[in-house]
Amino acid sequence: MKYKVVALVAIITSEIRTLLFDDNESPIGKKINFFGVSCRVIGTLKSKGAASSRGNFDRRVIVPLNAARVIGSERNLRFLATVAIDDFYEADESIGLATGLMRSIRGDRPIDENSFEIKANQSIAERLDEISGYLKLGGFTIGFITLLGASIGLMNIMLVSVTERTREIGLRKSSGSHTE
Repeated sequence: MKYKVVALVAIITSEIRTLLFDDNESPIGKKINFFGVSCRVIGTLKSKGAASSRGNFDRRVIVPLNAARVIGSERNLRFLATVAIDDFYEADESIGLATGLMRSIRGDRPIDENSFEIKANQSIAERLDEISGYLKLGGFTIGFITLLGASIGLMNIMLVSVTERTREIGLRKSSGSHTE
């Protein structure tokens, strides 16, 4: 299956720029070659610093999807598409739409399993809900232990008071000085 490519263009990151070009040389409009394909540089990205869980961001060449299809047609390349949504409550609907769109792009038949993977990041609201659940459980446990300790202390005080009072009443009765 051949894909029509409008332009083989790329955006390069800071480390790639440093490796391929001199410090004062602008890479915009220049050609770079990778995987046997020549692409024209249309932009650069600033350094993001340390490596992330997905590798070092500063060592990437970003190309349009159609260009990636041509470049990776005979290779086993990994594609990563990142999408952000504005409303947390529309996440399930957005995942459904993305699944349908990706199945269409990849040509998956209705009876086939997905030939791709969609991962949804756990949102901050979900994380806070999870943390607050643990805090509620911890608060309940601490409160229960505190009440149990206070109850035992109160029972001891009452037992000592009754024991002392019983002895005092017994002494008064035996000496005949009790009043009724």
